[in-house]
Amino acid sequence: MTKENSIVRGVFSYRPTAKTLYLTTIAAVVVAVACALFFMPSGNTAVQASSNDDNSYTSEFNDVGMMGRAVNFGESARYSLWSKGQITDDGNSVVNGDVGSTSGKLSLRADQVRGTIDNLSGNSKSASKGLKNVDMTLDAFAQLPCTTVDTVDLDGKSFGPGTYCLASARLAGQMTLDAQGNPGAMFLFHVLGPVSVKDGGSIQLANGAAGANAFFFSETSIEIGSSANFAAAALSRGNITIGSGSTAGKVISDGDVYSQSSTLGNATGVIEICKFQLAGTTGLEGLYFDFFVPVLRTQDLEPALFVFPWAAALAR
Repeated sequence: MTKENSIVRGVFSYRPTAKTLYLTTIAAVVVAVACALFFMPSGNTAVQASSNDDNSYTSEFNDVGMMGRAVNFGESARYSLWSKGQITDDGNSVVNGDVGSTSGKLSLRADQVRGTIDNLSGNSKSASKGLKNVDMTLDAFAQLPCTTVDTVDLDGKSFGPGTYCLASARLAGQMTLDAQGNPGAMFLFHVLGPVSVKDGGSIQLANGAAGANAFFFSETSIEIGSSANFAAAALSRGNITIGSGSTAGKVISDGDVYSQSSTLGNATGVIEICKFQLAGTTGLEGLYFDFFVPVLRTQDLEPALFVFPWAAALAR
């Protein structure tokens, strides 16, 4: 037998041992897992623009249940204004809802608040619970998967329901939150840097969107200028400033809050009223019923009574 034939015969007659097969299989599995992890998409993804409008954004992270749990605030949900630091006001602002502070430094008067004022000691049980609720909520918010927005300028932009992440945010004109016909749609914006809303900046709510379901959370600070309509909650680990004549929804701060002749806790929500017609009754079609909502001051409502047609209630 020639040397070449001996080599060929040796190659084709090779029989791997059980140990060799085992080690080879383990190595293949390790390589496969490493490749899968390398090519797996991260929790954040680039923002998607619609094919017809580069200023309209959608998010693939739109789990209302998960989003709602992340911003529920526990027992602190009742606060329209809450601050770990001091709350300073010029004496002309109005808060529609309860106010809480754990610093003991709060300049709001009782007649400025359409609710209760909890000026808590930082060492009290109630204050500790409030701090815990807020900290847990902000931490949960920060951990939500989100769609990354590659711009900081929100002027003229329209956002569908979902969770978005931004490096910072600036609004000098108008942006739109489009619920696409779903009144329960939620809009969450996690901003690593500051949120700056210039004088006259506004958030437009479209197609059933509710300001009570919109949240801007800044890791650093939020500054809202004068005559701005910030139809969303303002949440920040740092200071929050609201200028004269501006409106905002819920305001929650780990720092200080400064307000000047502003209206807080003013985000719109949805009230669903169901009426049922008793069997055998007739002649109710076309009638109107008045429903008074006592949470807001009557001078803030034009008119103060909300009027709903009976026919529309029956249609539900």
